[in-house]
Amino acid sequence: MTRPSPALTLIALLTACDGGVEGAADALTGRSTPKVDLLPPTVRNLAVADATALQDGRKVVTSRDVVISADVTDLNGITGVCVGEGLKDCADFSPWQGQIEVELSPGEGQKAVQLWFKDGRGNVSPRPHVARFWLDRFGPEDGEAEATLRPGVVHLDWWGFSDEGVGVVGYLVAQEEGRIPTSCADGTLIYAGEGTGMRVTDLTMDQRYGWRICGVDAVGHISTGVVVEAVPYPELVAPEVTTFAPVDGELARTSRPVDLLIEAKDDSPVAAMCLSTSAPCLDWTAYSETARFVLPDADGAHTVYLWLEDAHGNRMVNPARLNLSLTRPVDADGDGADATVDCDDHDAQIRPGALEVCNRVDDDCNGLIDDDDAGLLVSSGLIFYADADGDGWGDPARVARACQIQPGQVSNSSDCDDNDAHIRPGAPEACDGGDNNCDGNVDEDQLTSSELLYFTGDAGEAGDGYVLGGGTWGAAHLPLASGEEREQLALSLARPAGATFALTFAERGAASGPTALAGEGQGLRLRVDDAGVHVVGTDGDVINVADGDLPPAMGPRSVLVLVEPGFAHIYVDGMPVAEDLAIAEGQEFVLAGEGGTVELPSALWTCAI
Repeated sequence: MTRPSPALTLIALLTACDGGVEGAADALTGRSTPKVDLLPPTVRNLAVADATALQDGRKVVTSRDVVISADVTDLNGITGVCVGEGLKDCADFSPWQGQIEVELSPGEGQKAVQLWFKDGRGNVSPRPHVARFWLDRFGPEDGEAEATLRPGVVHLDWWGFSDEGVGVVGYLVAQEEGRIPTSCADGTLIYAGEGTGMRVTDLTMDQRYGWRICGVDAVGHISTGVVVEAVPYPELVAPEVTTFAPVDGELARTSRPVDLLIEAKDDSPVAAMCLSTSAPCLDWTAYSETARFVLPDADGAHTVYLWLEDAHGNRMVNPARLNLSLTRPVDADGDGADATVDCDDHDAQIRPGALEVCNRVDDDCNGLIDDDDAGLLVSSGLIFYADADGDGWGDPARVARACQIQPGQVSNSSDCDDNDAHIRPGAPEACDGGDNNCDGNVDEDQLTSSELLYFTGDAGEAGDGYVLGGGTWGAAHLPLASGEEREQLALSLARPAGATFALTFAERGAASGPTALAGEGQGLRLRVDDAGVHVVGTDGDVINVADGDLPPAMGPRSVLVLVEPGFAHIYVDGMPVAEDLAIAEGQEFVLAGEGGTVELPSALWTCAI
């Protein structure tokens, strides 16, 4: 066998090595080298931003400017991307940032964008990666529409709308009175849906209307729209009554007023109605679903008729009917309140709602009488006055009206001080600077005429005077007020026929006579004759009195009594008596006489000294 030469062996090794001469050298030396990357970049999740997915699986964009993204990976990194439409190869690479913005070619329809990616060793996608989608930039093509007039309504129909790209999916209808809307966003939107027709109601008759009907495609583009106009004419059908009955459902009534439920239907609004129990009906009113009707003033069966009229003047020819019966409770006195509510059905003045007056009767049937009823007509009562101090005399400034006198009230208004029971008409006038007896005078003189103050000495025969005691003694009492100021009593005595009398202060009703005057300082015995008035002792001897001038207005046969708290000073014929009379609170001034006739022509109390 012939052995190969060394040169031929070296050539064979170089040829066999996948890496050429450089690889063969590595093989000869036994060294390991990295494997060379010959694979293109890996591309996943190729997507178009802002694309709308249709039901048929297509993705649609509405702008020529789109953004394409993808997840691209390679061991040597991605150095660029080349993008184009309808290219067989691509050499114009741009940097790759995970997405790229592409301007699509003009024209709507299906688009196919090709992308080649290149890695760091220059490996390029052997075939382009394709993003397929649809470009739709405009709304549907408009079709046609028409308006069909029917009584009171307009029927709109439309057809022929198309969209070659994504298809028509719905329609919009805009309406305006007196003009055509400039777009479907103008005017009043009255329809949005997939239908191809609609019925328009609630229109004003003889008024022109305009409508614009627009198509809507799958990505929301709206067409310019087609327009129609129409002038509705009145419908000719009268309203139809669907409900006519009492609100409470009762056909048998116990009172004349009845509330009715009235429901109807009509192609145009129901405008008016008329209720009556006879024809023709003249009392037309605005339509309402409820109305009050008053039945005739007669018990028995009643038929109520109902006519309706719509906004176009279409009026019912044959009315709806409602049969009711009226049976009212008896109202014997005819006052409008029957026996079920009238508390006295035999008196027309007594009934619910009547005026309550002072008559001891429940006039308004509320269970309350006279002053107990808050609704009482106060002016029907009597006038009473407050008696705050309980002296039996009322305050004229505190007036009240009532049916019956109330506690703390009186029927008179004569009290001049309702806070002091000692001040009242008839009270003793005291020397206190006030009007004690409410006569309008202060500390006034009190004149008592002679016919009230005289006695004959025979008990019980003192004329109009006040007489106490027995036997031959009589006593006339004059009330004496007790105060801190002086009081004065002036007696002018007529000339008696030898009579002897006495004066003292004693309790009213106490015994009187010579024995009552025995105590020192308790009284004086006087004798009156032609010579004057003499003070005598119990044995009849004359007691001298001091000389002195007579007080003013005093003369012969006169007695002057000056009263101070606890004492009385006596002047006889103008001369003071040495002894004063003791006075206890509550006593009265007493004149007692014996024999003959003693007359007091005048007696005058006065506060002046």
